[in-house]
Amino acid sequence: SSGIINPSRSVVYLHKGPRVRGLLRDESEYLLSPKGKKYGEEEENLSNLKKFLGDEYKLPNNLILQVLTHKSFAHGFKPFNEKLAIFGSHYLKYKTSLFSINGNGDLSSQYAVNGLELGQLGSKPARDLISKHVLAQFIRFSNIGDSIFWKKRDPLITNSEVSGEDSVFARTLEALIGALLLQHGKAKTEKFVDEILLNES
Repeated sequence: SSGIINPSRSVVYLHKGPRVRGLLRDESEYLLSPKGKKYGEEEENLSNLKKFLGDEYKLPNNLILQVLTHKSFAHGFKPFNEKLAIFGSHYLKYKTSLFSINGNGDLSSQYAVNGLELGQLGSKPARDLISKHVLAQFIRFSNIGDSIFWKKRDPLITNSEVSGEDSVFARTLEALIGALLLQHGKAKTEKFVDEILLNES
């Protein structure tokens, strides 16, 4: 024996068309958003969020794609936004709590302390600020929804709450805030939340 090892060669065939048991499918055929966009860092996928963020809140392409990818897409096989959303969700709750108690409400009430209306905490208006529906609407109005990669519970359901769309869109906004915190830090993210999300004008 010469001691030479001949590595075995393997051939991988990527199948296109109808699914065939035992064959790997070509990702470009099934990794599609509900709007039919192919998964990847192509400008078509990222441009709406890039335009929304502008130069001030710019994020790297791979982070933008992760923000736009929900865990339901590709069975969590691609980088998804869940941990970013948890991070962003906690910060958003903190910021909306401050917004709610700062001069919103009756400062002569028993809950007013040092000019802060603590009675507003947990109130319906305060909860509505970060409700799933409100956050999802923000994503829709900002023209980001069509760029999100996720899998509908049932492709035939059009109701946004039943299909899971509201939940996915809300998580995307929370993930965006988490990504901004990681990339730009607290001060710039605070400016984003105050001037873009909580701007009353």
